[in-house]
Amino acid sequence: MLHSHAASDGRWAVLACPRGSIEVSAQHGRWIGPPQAAFSQAARAGIAAALTMIEAHAAEVDVQAHHPPFAGWMVCLQYELGHVLEPAAGPRATDSPGVAQLLHCPDGWVHDGQTGRWWAMGDPPTLGEVQSDPLRATGPVISTPPADGWPELVARAIEYIHAGDIFQVNLCRQLRVPISGSPRSFALAALREPQTTFGACIEIPGQDCTLVSLSPELFLHADTSGLITSRPIKGTLPASCPAGDLLESDKDAAELHMIVDLMRNDLGRVCEPGSVRVTCPRRIESHATVHHGVAEVQGQLRGEVGLVDLLRATFPAGSITGAPKIRAMQIAASLEPRPRGFYCGAIGMLGPQGQVSLSVAIRTAVIGGGHLQYGVGCGIVADSNPLTELAESEAKAAVLWNCLGDELNPPCESPSAVAAGQKSPA
Repeated sequence: MLHSHAASDGRWAVLACPRGSIEVSAQHGRWIGPPQAAFSQAARAGIAAALTMIEAHAAEVDVQAHHPPFAGWMVCLQYELGHVLEPAAGPRATDSPGVAQLLHCPDGWVHDGQTGRWWAMGDPPTLGEVQSDPLRATGPVISTPPADGWPELVARAIEYIHAGDIFQVNLCRQLRVPISGSPRSFALAALREPQTTFGACIEIPGQDCTLVSLSPELFLHADTSGLITSRPIKGTLPASCPAGDLLESDKDAAELHMIVDLMRNDLGRVCEPGSVRVTCPRRIESHATVHHGVAEVQGQLRGEVGLVDLLRATFPAGSITGAPKIRAMQIAASLEPRPRGFYCGAIGMLGPQGQVSLSVAIRTAVIGGGHLQYGVGCGIVADSNPLTELAESEAKAAVLWNCLGDELNPPCESPSAVAAGQKSPA
């Protein structure tokens, strides 16, 4: 299920039960579902062949008037796909199964949030019951790296910046908590969050794995004319702070401008010369738990550009890597103890006539094996304060704590107070 809020930039919601899926890594993969020779062959050939095949398959959909931007394929991409598409970023668990999950959903039902209309793409999806058992934490939250070690990693990243390796880098923590209850029940509650512009609840076929994404960030949207839009997010403050504080922050403004410039460069690799433009340099979006700085970049794709070329030029999103992108990815991989997986990847759908809609998979929980894993990240620049960045990571986790309930304690104690009372070690 893909979900959006019509009151924001999101418009379409998709409800579907996959007939099968392609689980693929760099060089090989498998089709999970009823026999489909074309799908099996593409999966075995690896990620590029699989993406090219599903793009062609989506293009064959019979387009009616005002057809929604969905052609029977949902896409879940792990962050490590970026290391596959750009080998210079260095190896990072890139050959493990499932670096991409491509879900075939020809019977999906699509809802238009602007008109209230439902589109029936096939038979009604058989989704089973939604259990009312709420998701509950059954033990403490474990942070990797630990919260008390986070400022040291941030300080090491700042050293790379001062040495001239990079301008900024996004560093991530992984929060893991044992849980009991129904992931679907959790998803239904979580997706009511008004800040969830690009939400998703996706049960990976054949696995004990459910993705619940509450993303507010658009990675890429391409319409039928080839106009492509990206809306990077950089700069975050808790909602308890005045939005004006974020607007007036030179540090946060500079952080977003760096990523806008990176996104202009990425789109310039696949767009018509001179067509890339910044349509919104910066605005502040306020949500229930945080304020964000958001920009918008657009360009006109060249006619010969396909999905693989587009992803090779732009994936992963610059807002969750840093700049320059490749060196930032190398540094992040050296500092972060474990791969990010679906967190910081992309989730979305393919539509007819070349349409693509992908979110940045931030605020994304991975539920399975009796645990919930949730990543939080911060953009680090030259004048970042490591303790303030720790507080920002906790503010970003607040949406998860709200969804799980008051009985769950945050993984570190009063980071905002600590950051306010101590000087940066950098």
